[in-house]
Amino acid sequence: MKSVFIFITMIIALALIMSYAIFNAFVINEKSEYKIYYLSPYGNDTHQGTIEKPWRSIERAFNNSYLDFIDKGDTLYLREGIYRIDQPSFDNVMKSRILAGTKENPIIISGFPGERAKIYLSENISGWKYYNNNKPRADIYYFNWRNYLEKIHPWFLRGMGEFSKPQGVFIDGFLPIGLNQVNSNKTAMNFKPFFTRPKSNRENQYDMLPGDFYYESEKNSVDFGKIFIRLPNRDNPNDKRIEVSLDYIFYFVTNWTIISNLTILYGNDVGWASLTVSGDNNIIENIESSYNSFAGIDGICNNCILRNSIFKYNGDLGSAFRGKNAVYEKNTFENNNWKNFDSSWSCGDIKLIDNYQNIIVNMTIRDSKFASAVNCSSLWLDYIYGGHLIENNIFSYTRAPINIELVNGSGTSPTIIKNNIFAHIDNPGRKYHEWHSAIHIASSHYTYVYNNLIYDTPAGVSILGFDIPEEPIRRYGSNNRVFNNIFVNVTAPLLIVGIVGDISVTNTSSDFNLFYGGGRPLYKSEGELNDGSRFMFCNLVGDCTYSLSEWNKRGFDLHSFIKIDPVIKERDALLFSYSNSSPIIDNGIFIQDVIKDIIGVSRPQGRNYDIGPFEYVFQNNSTISRPSGKIVIENFNDTNKNNKLEEDENIKYNLPSAIPIKPHCSSNWVCQWYECINEKQIYSCRDIKGCDNEIRKKQERKCNNVETQEEATYDKKTEDNLIKNLKNYIKSHSEYIERGRILAIIILSIWLFIVLIKIIKKRVPRV
Repeated sequence: MKSVFIFITMIIALALIMSYAIFNAFVINEKSEYKIYYLSPYGNDTHQGTIEKPWRSIERAFNNSYLDFIDKGDTLYLREGIYRIDQPSFDNVMKSRILAGTKENPIIISGFPGERAKIYLSENISGWKYYNNNKPRADIYYFNWRNYLEKIHPWFLRGMGEFSKPQGVFIDGFLPIGLNQVNSNKTAMNFKPFFTRPKSNRENQYDMLPGDFYYESEKNSVDFGKIFIRLPNRDNPNDKRIEVSLDYIFYFVTNWTIISNLTILYGNDVGWASLTVSGDNNIIENIESSYNSFAGIDGICNNCILRNSIFKYNGDLGSAFRGKNAVYEKNTFENNNWKNFDSSWSCGDIKLIDNYQNIIVNMTIRDSKFASAVNCSSLWLDYIYGGHLIENNIFSYTRAPINIELVNGSGTSPTIIKNNIFAHIDNPGRKYHEWHSAIHIASSHYTYVYNNLIYDTPAGVSILGFDIPEEPIRRYGSNNRVFNNIFVNVTAPLLIVGIVGDISVTNTSSDFNLFYGGGRPLYKSEGELNDGSRFMFCNLVGDCTYSLSEWNKRGFDLHSFIKIDPVIKERDALLFSYSNSSPIIDNGIFIQDVIKDIIGVSRPQGRNYDIGPFEYVFQNNSTISRPSGKIVIENFNDTNKNNKLEEDENIKYNLPSAIPIKPHCSSNWVCQWYECINEKQIYSCRDIKGCDNEIRKKQERKCNNVETQEEATYDKKTEDNLIKNLKNYIKSHSEYIERGRILAIIILSIWLFIVLIKIIKKRVPRV
């Protein structure tokens, strides 16, 4: 009997070991084929993640405790619809993983081609109740947010503490509307104890205006934990789709990954961004991250590209996405910092810190009219090394477009600002250091301002230092240049501070510029207003001259033009035109770093460079439009030769695109056979450069009609097919195999327990 027990035990143990070995050999270590997985809001996480049976949750796709999950070289397509993440599950999954594709086979996380997936970091709240507590207001409604979290998301109250307070309430729709946060200093995170937090003039629900919301955070209040809202037009919130911010971050640490065709909305990101991508060699394309409580995107990402994306109506900042050799290309930023955070919070559209050799090209930044007291910037480079290129961008209807602060460039690695348009900039201030010119260069070295157009703004370019005893580095700047720029309707085109007291800004040069037209009112110094009818060139507070000849005596603009009409006119949508009689033609200076204009025309077209961002091509009519198409960066100093903005022809991938045909853009078609659907396989081509969205050379074939080498033997084919079928069978039945393994372990444990009891009984002497 004893030998029978031992024999059965050995059989069970051997079967368990063999099943584990086979399972691992064919599934766990199998990565010779890169897979395509699918998500759908109508899917199920018990499915296989196929196009016919997609998963439902984002957490499931990345959870490596399952047999099938996103790994190197795989693709995840999100079908159209709304997704919401479970923050604890997603955090646990992503914190234990670093995604890693390769240059040849990147991971792709994308909306399905031709569709748009939306990720809501919020809760859709209904059941709003009319508020009547001795002070009736017919259009104020409330919802008990804290009770809701206790029932639905108890983890949020336990794990997030102060961050569980809602930072945003939005009316969802084609054009979402964010409600203003009353007394928001009670809900915003303390960034640093001595920094000013955003604060409204109203205190609570009783003095809300239409378009406000208020969260009662006082624990002693009878209304503790309630959200109060008062909608625009005094609408009933139960007739609208109301989203209340909940989740705070959509986070990836990854290398060689493409994230595209997704929209991320309504994040409760206190001090973070709703989308955070860190790592190396990633592409983020055709993304929208908007209407978030704090920021749109963040992350430290080296050699990464952010392009063709939109960031708007974020509470504090559009982007803090940064890293070595990072590229911003063809993105749109608008109406950020609508909560009016101040500059202590790095507010604005884009903030770059702790990095170098960034490229910002072909961007549109507009409509971010920050409150005059908050000193935010559209593009803020702060405490970083040089080597940056800011080219072919349009800044319009905003304040303080470019702020270069403590950027330590060098002769071999300067910061170059060229071929940009600045139009309708409005930030008058009262002192020279509050003007926040179109281009503000403070305590920086080797910043070159070439061939820009600055139009309709109080101040043009400021170059200065500050005497701050606790930060002596701010006193110094050197080797900054301003050449070939057009200033039209700019009251104070140039502010150049030299050596004053402990401030030392040296080797500044400015020349071959053109100044024309009256500007906006601007304070020359405290209490002294320039009504905009005269130019003024300044060295210090109050030390301004209205005479170009006097400015020449100070060593600046010896070859520049003043009060000469450039014959350049604004048309609709920031289109500019000029004739062949314009004095900007051939009156600039040759600059090695500016060999093309804003739309890619080679310089010079005449005997010399033109002044401004456009190079005139002699023909009957010439109309210059906004930058479009691909512009290759060439001759951008020796240190940046590896930074040229060109596609890597060796990277071949199928990236879904919804970009129409563009002018001045060369296509790059990549073709492949797609996966089998209904026993058919489609062969098609896409342009990975986004110039053309047309699909070409579409073909079909049956899935079993796979090309093989003719010299392969029948036995080899049969063997390969058997192995492949076995692998596929194991994968398709992976859940059942896993359950079988667990059951086998239970049976073996019970059997060993019985054997142990019998052995003990035999050894214990009978009484």
